Parts: sequence; C-alpha cells; structure tokens
Amino acid sequence: MTENKIVRYLVDYFLSEGFETFLEVPFLSRRIDLVAQQKSTGDLYLVEAKVSNWRKALEQACIYLLCGDYAYNAIAENFVHRVKEDDLAHHGVGLISVNSRPILKRKAEKSRYRSEYYSTWLRYFLRDHSRYLTEEGDVIND
Repeated sequence: MTENKIVRYLVDYFLSEGFETFLEVPFLSRRIDLVAQQKSTGDLYLVEAKVSNWRKALEQACIYLLCGDYAYNAIAENFVHRVKEDDLAHHGVGLISVNSRPILKRKAEKSRYRSEYYSTWLRYFLRDHSRYLTEEGDVIND
C-alpha cells in the first residue's frame, strides 16, 4: 500500500458521499494530501495520509486544524494498530484505516484551533484554483 493508493481510496469514498475533493493543496510550507468539502454545509475535512508514520501524520494534521473544520489521519490498515488514539483524541484528530476502502476508526472533533484568517484563505484558494479539484475517474499516480 502506498500513500497514493490510500488517497485514491479516500477520494473515491468522499466523491461517493457527495463531497468535492482537492489534492495536494498548499498550506503554509506543506501540502494537504486531501481536502474534502461537504457540499451541503461547506465544512472542510483535511486528511493527511501515511502508510505507517502516524506521528508525522498527526503533526501535520494539527497544523491543518488552523484552516479546516475537521482533520483526519488516514493510515494503512496493517499499521493502524500502532496508532495511539489517545494522542489523536487530545488534539481532536480523527482516524481512518484504509485497505481497499476507508473505515472510520475515530471521528474527528470540530477544530477548536481554526483561525478565521486561514480558513477564509483556504476557502478562497479552493474556489479560485480548480486545478486541485478531483473528479470521478481521475487517475492518481502511484
């Protein structure tokens, strides 16, 4: 399992649930692996995908809490048992286990760190930069 495969499965899932999805969205000095925007509410779900390095994923997800409504770590199913869910819970970060389909292991809490400035910036960025938008059938390179 690669990070790209994890992201592919997540994109398929979020699109099937009626979200708009954006890949590799720049934020500060990082790139958010996946941003999923719920069409009905406008809520932003930011996902950091890692095969096994959940600590690095958590560090990045904590940064994303500045601009999104919810942050998730997506970890390959065969490594998800290593994740210390208490550490994620402390920051309100959710957990998704991914094999051929995503399985929600821990629901994220609404971000208590969200900055109106960064959130507004990200929403304008997504609106104005449709090249990051994915659609059903898009190919994500491995």
